[in-house]
Amino acid sequence: MEISKVIEEINTLLTVLCKYNKETDKELAKIQFPKGVITSVYQYKIGMPFITDEVLQRNLAYHCMLDDVFTWLLRHFAFYAVVKEMVIKIAIANIGNMMEAITQHIVKQFQSDKPVVLFSNIIAILSKRINCLRKRKKDRIGTRKGLSKLVSNKIITNNLKKEVMGVWGVRCKQHLESLKKREFNIYNTDDYREAIKIWINFNKQLFESCEKDLIKGSENILRGF
Repeated sequence: MEISKVIEEINTLLTVLCKYNKETDKELAKIQFPKGVITSVYQYKIGMPFITDEVLQRNLAYHCMLDDVFTWLLRHFAFYAVVKEMVIKIAIANIGNMMEAITQHIVKQFQSDKPVVLFSNIIAILSKRINCLRKRKKDRIGTRKGLSKLVSNKIITNNLKKEVMGVWGVRCKQHLESLKKREFNIYNTDDYREAIKIWINFNKQLFESCEKDLIKGSENILRGF
């Protein structure tokens, strides 16, 4: 069957279903979300070894699953006008929120009395610290400053920091009371695609930093034999 005919049939059935939703039990009129679209929590967790907090790691995985849903919706549904923009905005903000949380998690390790741990199973190996943050502990550091710390410690590049700040800026626009202009004709699909690329690169550079620390630590151990 041609794709155009499939779409036409689905559109017709969805219209009928919407009427049933109003007339019958809504629980019976629900559509099952396609299987295989959403990645498992386990798969997302093993991709973030630089997160040593189990709760945060799981919550990040849940938000990654939400990102799977946003991607599927934007790929298969023809949203119109500003509604599509709002879906895109929330999807980008979700990515910004995750990168902010990861940044805070890593920087907090710099602030603690313990060695910086970017790989959960090599705590005894790592010993890097940021001296400028030893003055006084804080529960939170600004995202901009946090990203700068990642750059200064060669965990991410300065160019990536600028890109992450752009995504984080969309996340900050969730505070509607602070917006000076109406959000119309601002967000598009390309913006979301770019945010996904930045998210992937962010995780890639963090993961590569983990591998470098592991290799360096292994070399130090071998020197002791």
